[in-house]
Amino acid sequence: MLTKEKIEKPRTPKELREFVNSHIQSAKSNKSERHKAFLKKGIYKEFIDELIPFSIFCNLYYPLNDVEISLIIGSQSYDATVKKK
Repeated sequence: MLTKEKIEKPRTPKELREFVNSHIQSAKSNKSERHKAFLKKGIYKEFIDELIPFSIFCNLYYPLNDVEISLIIGSQSYDATVKKK
């Protein structure tokens, strides 16, 4: 099950890509999770609209995995943090 804490956990770009891919695969095999994702219900809205594009961006611009990135969900003036390891 996808949670806000899992989405916001700091990861390297490679770890984030692996998290996104593994969660997509697990949601495909679970009918209720797949339904929530299709409708963008709950945390799936942020997962689909923010985390997937963020993962793609980070893998393109930080290929060395020398940073730790974290998506921040909420109404603050920034969407993510990027910290050098």
